[in-house]
This record gives sequence, C-alpha cells and structure tokens, in this order.
Amino acid sequence: KVVLFVGQWNARKNPEAAFAAFARTFSRGDKVSLILKTWPPDDFRGGTTEARAWVSKQIHRLRSAYGERHAHVVGIVESLGFTDLMRLYASADVLLHPSRGEGWGLPVSTAMLLGVPAIVGQGSGPDDFVSDDNGYPVSTSYTPAGMANYPWFDAEQLWLEPNVLEICDALSDVVHGGGAEKRSEAAKQIRDLVSLDTVANKMTESIEAVEAALGACLFPLPRARADSLDDDTEAWRCMGSGLRQKSKAIVLFAHARPDLLKKTLASVSRLLDLDDYDVWGI
Repeated sequence: KVVLFVGQWNARKNPEAAFAAFARTFSRGDKVSLILKTWPPDDFRGGTTEARAWVSKQIHRLRSAYGERHAHVVGIVESLGFTDLMRLYASADVLLHPSRGEGWGLPVSTAMLLGVPAIVGQGSGPDDFVSDDNGYPVSTSYTPAGMANYPWFDAEQLWLEPNVLEICDALSDVVHGGGAEKRSEAAKQIRDLVSLDTVANKMTESIEAVEAALGACLFPLPRARADSLDDDTEAWRCMGSGLRQKSKAIVLFAHARPDLLKKTLASVSRLLDLDDYDVWGI
C-alpha cells in the first residue's frame, strides 16, 4: 500500500503530522510506504541537490525522533512533469493531507479525480467536496498559529490542528482493505463539481447575482470611454442595476485600478468584437 503526501514542507501544510500519524500506525515490516512529494519552504535558497539534502535531513530528524521503527518512508524533491505527477497520484491508495487550512486543496481534488480518497482535516476548503462517502474527513481543533514571521499569519491568529488519532484510524482502515467504495465516489464528486457545465452554470449565476445585488458597483465600459479612463472618471460612479442589453456579456475585474482595466479591455478587444457584448467593469 502507498500513502502519499503532496505539499511544501512548511507549518501550514503540516508534513510532520503526516509522518507522525504514519509512524504511529505502521511498524517496520508492514507492507506500506509513505511517499512525501515535497520541497523546502519559500525562504530556502539552493538548487535541486541542496533541496534534496534539506528534505532528507528533515526526514532523518523525524526518523530519529520515532526510533526508526516505522514502515518505509521516502521523499521526492525533484520536479515531475504532468504525466509523471499524475502517475504518482494514481499509484497511491490514499492521499494524506493534514493541512492546517486550505483555500481549496488542489492535491486533494487532484487525487480524488484519479480515484484516490483523501484524509483531510475539516474546517477549510476541502469541506466543499470531501465527505465520509468519498474520503476521510477528520476532526480539527483551533490552535494559535504562533508564527509572527509567517508571511500570511500573525502569531495570534488561529488555524486548524487535525486529530492525529483519527488520521491513524483512517490510515489503518485503508491499509487493511477498507474504503474501496470511496474511490469511485471520489472521482465522481470532482467530475461533477468542476465539469464544464457545472462551472459555466455557476459563473452565469454569479454574474446574474452581481448584476442584481451589486448593480451599484457595476458600470458599462464602451470602448470609447475605456480609452480615457482615469481615477476621476464618471464611469466609476454608480449606474444602478438592469444593465444587460445584449445576450452576451463580459465582466472585467480590475480591483479598482483603471490602468489595469484599460489594458485588459484592450487585450480582449483583439480577440472579440466587443460590439456583440455588454462590457462591464467592477
């Protein structure tokens, strides 16, 4: 059996919890391996050789901490092409993703699309698509991030700590033959969630919601007006809802920066005849 972790070696992705749960669950001689597809944190300086040495050092440190009595663990640092990476995902029996918080969870959805269920903490992005039917959601508790120097958090903010004992139970279930029915459900869930039809419908609903509920922030952008956009233009004033006049529309999101809006509109106009569209900015 193969347990796979994919993610950067940092406190949020939490590879040390993956190692800890694996080491607690499996002993030397068990026919199971943990593959850590990982790379050093953002502040690391060095090439592939140095990165491999750095990751090997972290794994050796954890092996020593657990007495090297656990089952086989291997680290992969090298960059993999798309095909090889997908083969790696598909070779796994389960993805172990003990992250302390995700906006979406790309490794989780990628593994699931390939029929590999995921063990993942509850409380963040993967809640939208991981359930008991298609994976192993485990409970979490809020703990202080405690990292004043971490780029996206301050020391007093909270993040999620997955329950390691529940992770151990899930790992044991997978290796002893459980969860086979989750594989097909995992693939179906992601196919249904991000199919072209599903995404197109969600985008249409979102645009209609913007038009109806946020019409006061929406303004039309004819090409002539866009050429003279600046911070003080009347185009930034509210123009109310009910702006749709044509059957097709383009909405450009520019974060309140007219210079970006002009560049984006110019790029779009080279690809499409804007006379056929309502063009909105927000």
